[in-house]
Amino acid sequence: VPAVYLAILLGIFAVYQYRDRHSVDSHLAQASFAKVSSDQVTAIKEYRAALKLEDNAHTHKLLAVSLMEAGYENEAIEEFRIAEAGGETDDSIHLHLGHLLDKLNRKDEALVEYQRFVMSKTCFEVDERCDSAREMLKVRTETR
Repeated sequence: VPAVYLAILLGIFAVYQYRDRHSVDSHLAQASFAKVSSDQVTAIKEYRAALKLEDNAHTHKLLAVSLMEAGYENEAIEEFRIAEAGGETDDSIHLHLGHLLDKLNRKDEALVEYQRFVMSKTCFEVDERCDSAREMLKVRTETR
């Protein structure tokens, strides 16, 4: 009887460990740890694994930030767009998109994103990023 009881407990524990290691939260935690360790490749891999399990706008934004930091501009733009379409409420998406589009020399699209950021709820509060976005708007409109 004790051996059967031990086998059942070990089986339950093994199932719990397996499910825990393959959960969305586990992938997000591993991605966060990778970002803290400056391991963008692992962070990107973990965010993609989390998205396979659960399509989530916020996770798309986190993936986009990691892609941007790793230098994958086009993929980052695509993920930011997916996050925005999915209902992500973080206004900084527009600022990130503006910077990425600027970097890819897509000035007109960047201008639109900077305008959207400056007109966002975030910029109605005190946020130093808004000043840089306003400066980018000023530069872009003067060079047109």
